[in-house]
Amino acid sequence: MTTFNAPPDQVGLILNDGDTLNVNSGGTASNTRINFGGVEYVYSGGVADHTTIDNTGHLRVLNGGVSNYTTVGDRSLEFVGDGGVSNHTTVDRGGIEGVVDGGVSNDAIIHRGGRENLAGGVSNNTRLDAGGLESVSQDGVANHTTIGDHADLNVQNGGVANDTVIDRGGVETVHSGGQANNVTFAGKSILVLASPSELTGTVADWRIGDAIDLLNTKVTSVHETGGKLTVNYGQGQEVTYTLDAQQAHTHVAFRSDGHGGTELVLTPVVGLQNHEAAIHFGPGPHFFF
Repeated sequence: MTTFNAPPDQVGLILNDGDTLNVNSGGTASNTRINFGGVEYVYSGGVADHTTIDNTGHLRVLNGGVSNYTTVGDRSLEFVGDGGVSNHTTVDRGGIEGVVDGGVSNDAIIHRGGRENLAGGVSNNTRLDAGGLESVSQDGVANHTTIGDHADLNVQNGGVANDTVIDRGGVETVHSGGQANNVTFAGKSILVLASPSELTGTVADWRIGDAIDLLNTKVTSVHETGGKLTVNYGQGQEVTYTLDAQQAHTHVAFRSDGHGGTELVLTPVVGLQNHEAAIHFGPGPHFFF
């Protein structure tokens, strides 16, 4: 059980259970490996470069400290808060990056069972790959997240997601109390909304195969006019979305999602006989406008 204070050029230190490394102003710790309950603290003016955290290790970036190119592995945590900044973190295999209370994460990659949790923190340009999850709540803000195949972005309880790109096979779910501002589809992807009003701004690059699933919402009609989509639902309620770069020769239709809600989808203007663009529906009724 040892406590270290990083000099300006600490390189290659290994921390194990009970070991602590403090990186203070002017200190730099490079290529540190944190294992089995070891902890590294990075404070204002301190820098951690190319840290590897594994097997329940912790890296805590606080009060203006900076971490660059951290790798977070099995059951391990990078905690970024109180003005701390992480750049180019990679999280996988059950690792977590927690960004809270003024912390900022830039250009993170979350995949293979990794998770990024935002609660009062901000993420910019996070990439979620296969098995990755980003959870945004409690005034957390996710800017420019890209959701890849079999990855998920969950927005809830005061969280906000701005300018999200939902890539092929990705899912963005906006739960009650969350907000999504501007969404771009990138192929066979899904946006799930607990309420139609939880999406604002523009829906871009909508293609056949993409869907907006309105949970527990009964849509009564949809109307497209001049790049605007108006959705009427419930008891006389409506919401209007802006559409940009929608697939040519299509219009918006709606159908049951099979779970008490409604899916908004695109269908060809020329009808379902177009073999290449056909959408096959289950039992009706189905409505097209």
